[in-house]
Amino acid sequence: MIGLAQRVRNGAIARRLAGGAGANLMGKSWVIVFQLISVPVLTTTWGVEGFGVWLMISTIPAYLAISDFGLATAAGNDITRAIARQDFTAALRSFQTVWLFITAVSLAVAGLVLAGLFIWVARAAEFGGIAMSQIGWAGALVTVGAVLGAQKNVVTTLYHATHKYALGHFLIGISLAMQGLAVIFTALAGGGIVHSAAASCAVSGAMLAVMLRIILRRESWCRLGRAQANRTTLHHLMRPSLAALALTASNSLGLHAAVVAIGWTAGPTAAAVFATARMISRAPLQFAGLVTRASIPELTRAIEAGNTPLTQRLMRANMISSAIVMAPALVILLIWGDDILRWLSKGAMQGDAALFALLGGAALFQVLWSTLSAPLLAMNRQGEYAWLVLALSTTVTCAALVPNSTAHLVAAAMLMAEAGAAVWVVRNVRKGKQHE
Repeated sequence: MIGLAQRVRNGAIARRLAGGAGANLMGKSWVIVFQLISVPVLTTTWGVEGFGVWLMISTIPAYLAISDFGLATAAGNDITRAIARQDFTAALRSFQTVWLFITAVSLAVAGLVLAGLFIWVARAAEFGGIAMSQIGWAGALVTVGAVLGAQKNVVTTLYHATHKYALGHFLIGISLAMQGLAVIFTALAGGGIVHSAAASCAVSGAMLAVMLRIILRRESWCRLGRAQANRTTLHHLMRPSLAALALTASNSLGLHAAVVAIGWTAGPTAAAVFATARMISRAPLQFAGLVTRASIPELTRAIEAGNTPLTQRLMRANMISSAIVMAPALVILLIWGDDILRWLSKGAMQGDAALFALLGGAALFQVLWSTLSAPLLAMNRQGEYAWLVLALSTTVTCAALVPNSTAHLVAAAMLMAEAGAAVWVVRNVRKGKQHE
């Protein structure tokens, strides 16, 4: 990672890029480790059906993430540009506007989710062998944790904008690690889904307090409140934020909604098999984007300053780092994907080479278009591709809703959707170069 970062030929930027990629690596490593450990632990303690129910409940944060309307992403880029101009008033205005809006909307959406849970709980005695009352309480606690997660997303934008990307994601990584460990140890101690959800929620709240304390002490210009919030700033950010929302929604539709839909049409066991196979195939994708994600603030500053050579060097580092990860990962998935699935589940779940080929291909195409589109995202121009991605991801959910849908059908839909997005982005990148 350090060698790739040094390709930008700027010591300070190289160190920040390497630090950011390292922090991303730590965070993603914790997520992968938790997922690898949680499959055998939770399937053993709760059973495959109980694990499937937990996975369905765990999709709630993905839906609640949509409630920020993509403003966290748009505001992060806007604050970064303001800080680059030394315009701290504008930066504070953007932060407070977005913080106030996201807080209000996430609470409102959480209320709707809780109402939906209440209706679901009232309609049956159990689901997947678990009492509906337990599912309701666990869902409520996961919802509270999702609201806290929305707050952490807003706070993270301050770390991105103030050359503290690595620190921000280090703290996010610690939070994810502690939340995962809380779930696992609670389950091993005999706790059910309610106890595990409560433990995760408590850890998330504590880490939010830590992140706020650190950034507010280090950045004297920043403070919580609504004094600088205004509608003009909100309207200014709304257009790029809606495009960012489309990307978030596409992720939920293409991934999380598919798990819920398969659970409804084919049962919790089928949901557990698909979700675990998908997790295995997407693990390399998480590492392929380490440098790309860390480069977004640097790309924002470089493009804002008109530094084309630096922008090109950053993009070369992004492409090389993605290729280094994805090439061997695809080989491993094709040869040993099913063996990994069997090993993780202790033989309780199985797939085949075709399933992992489809899922691996989808991951490859997603890495391609997400890497090439980084400069557009850095300048809040994600609207040039986000809506197409959303439309394509909708087809994945539709495939999952087909009666008696199979993991292979949904995986094939994912592959076609990601390939379509990649073709669109590559085409537009070429057009952009021709007009330079």
